[in-house]
Amino acid sequence: MKKIFILLLVVLFAGCALAPVKHEPQTSEYQVSPDALEELLKLLEETGANKIRAFTGKTGGTSGMLDSISVSSLANNDLAIVFDVSTMYYYKFNSSATDAENDPDYIRPDDYSSSGVWYLLSGFTFARSATPQWNFRDSGCTDYDDNVRIYANCTDVDSTEEDCDITIAVQIAGTLTDVLTIDADGLITGNELPMNARFDVTDDTDDNNISKAELNAMILDQDGDTWVLPDIDASDGLGWSVCIYGDSASAITVDPDNEDIIIDTFDDGGAESAGEAFTSGGSAGDMICLVVVKFSTDIAYWAITSENGTWSPAD
Repeated sequence: MKKIFILLLVVLFAGCALAPVKHEPQTSEYQVSPDALEELLKLLEETGANKIRAFTGKTGGTSGMLDSISVSSLANNDLAIVFDVSTMYYYKFNSSATDAENDPDYIRPDDYSSSGVWYLLSGFTFARSATPQWNFRDSGCTDYDDNVRIYANCTDVDSTEEDCDITIAVQIAGTLTDVLTIDADGLITGNELPMNARFDVTDDTDDNNISKAELNAMILDQDGDTWVLPDIDASDGLGWSVCIYGDSASAITVDPDNEDIIIDTFDDGGAESAGEAFTSGGSAGDMICLVVVKFSTDIAYWAITSENGTWSPAD
């Protein structure tokens, strides 16, 4: 096994050694050393309960392709590693399977007649790719679906620079869904996570009162509204927080409840007057985050922990 592991490393590093130094984005120049691969294949063909084979592609029926191995030469649960240009795939052979070919999930041998299909276990990109990714599959996953995927997406800024996002997708109700993205500006967004719950806002009779249930979240302001913070007292405890983000060129107002106080940590660090609201300059992208940091009897002090744009006391 040590010899096989060492030769696996030889294959990978030999491939890297053959890669010309280029900076052409989104293409792969990696190749696997034929001599190293041939030696590896000889060792992998050693007798055992099951065999592990290595290939340089998935389909095509020619030598080196996963589907070129005859069904009669395969045993149930045989394993395969496929080095396919920029991606490494792991497969297990299911001798009783009849799934239709669906590259890369299901690969039928070229001489398939009644049963025997290669099932994809996992795959990840090891060379340059438009969307390098790593897929994870639970042992009990339905129909060999991807359960979790982590992938990157980069956009060229110029010939030497790129802006890159990284996204995590998880399976929700059977569908792989993007749930968290960190973009090149450091902004974290999530479609399904409580930390970034989104609320459609409309003008209503209570001037968009924020309830306790809506705290510890990011609120999206779509047209410039007044947001009244909830009544928090000492029995509720410290640490309640909220962020409000405006995506339109409209002023946003944050109004503390009754006698509660906002501490302007980005100005002089002092507390404003009881009940004094803060208003943004009215630019798209205005944002403010506040957290309850102390109480005086039942008066809550909301400290501004982060802000974008111009914010000032409204009174």
